[in-house]
Amino acid sequence: IDMCGTLFTVAKEVKLQVEFNPSKVAEYRLIGYENRRLEDEDFDDDTKDGGEIGAGHSMTAIYEIVEATVAPAEEDSGLKYQQTVTTASDEYLTVNIRYKAPDGDVSQLLSYPVDATAYSATPSDTMKYAASVAEVGMLLKQSQYAGTSSYMDAATRLEAIPSVQQDEYKLEFLYMAQTLDKMQGSVMDSERTQRWSDLWDKLGLS
Repeated sequence: IDMCGTLFTVAKEVKLQVEFNPSKVAEYRLIGYENRRLEDEDFDDDTKDGGEIGAGHSMTAIYEIVEATVAPAEEDSGLKYQQTVTTASDEYLTVNIRYKAPDGDVSQLLSYPVDATAYSATPSDTMKYAASVAEVGMLLKQSQYAGTSSYMDAATRLEAIPSVQQDEYKLEFLYMAQTLDKMQGSVMDSERTQRWSDLWDKLGLS
């Protein structure tokens, strides 16, 4: 899959835009991708470069959101959720994707509204893994939003995900989180020390 993704481009100049419904989401913050952000007006501008998507490629974007408790006042800003008809909808957000065919010059637009049916109070293993990656990333960047995050927290969450033990790449990321935690001088009980040692042996990194 990695080789196919490198050799076969299925879309070029790809841009993604997430538009939140202010009657559902009061505040939001994109975690990461600071160097890939576009101005709002650049999304529809075909002269502004996007990225390429290869066969089998996928990506994850994580947002921190604060749910709205009071519907905002109407504003005529031209955005979807500022229009009177749709502001009171059950949609939380809409994901817009603009792309060009590999041999095309004019972009196409796809829009996918997301409502409460997509929400789950119990995060999936994939979401837990992505959250752990984001946590480690904020710590490495010394982000002002890191709060009480720690490498230990990320490593503990990763340990509890069954799929991590079966995936070499995820297991190596767990090893990195554990190593970063160890470098900070965390004190571990004998059980955790042995468990981590066994994982490192599994990777041949002990």
